[in-house]
Amino acid sequence: MLRKFTGIIVLFTFFIGFAAFAQEAEETPAQPDSVQEAQEENPQNQVTEPEKPPTPAPVAVYITRTGEKYHRGNCRYVAKSKIEVTLQHAKERGLGPCSVCKPPQ
Repeated sequence: MLRKFTGIIVLFTFFIGFAAFAQEAEETPAQPDSVQEAQEENPQNQVTEPEKPPTPAPVAVYITRTGEKYHRGNCRYVAKSKIEVTLQHAKERGLGPCSVCKPPQ
């Protein structure tokens, strides 16, 4: 009698687990297997492009009127006169990075 009861409990547990698995599988949306299926799901024929990473903000560096290097804002070489420019602008002018403050390159 105990074996029959144990067998029934095992079968009952199996069916409950299987039912939960089947319900979970129904809730999960299926991925389209082909381009045609994807087009059927997207009736407006909208082309979805992948998201592009945001463009980085321009990096600010500092130069002097007569210097040949660009610097960070707290560098000792730009303490008296500093002009804020973008890193791109400093490179276009042919300026190199300061070896003391090591600004971004």
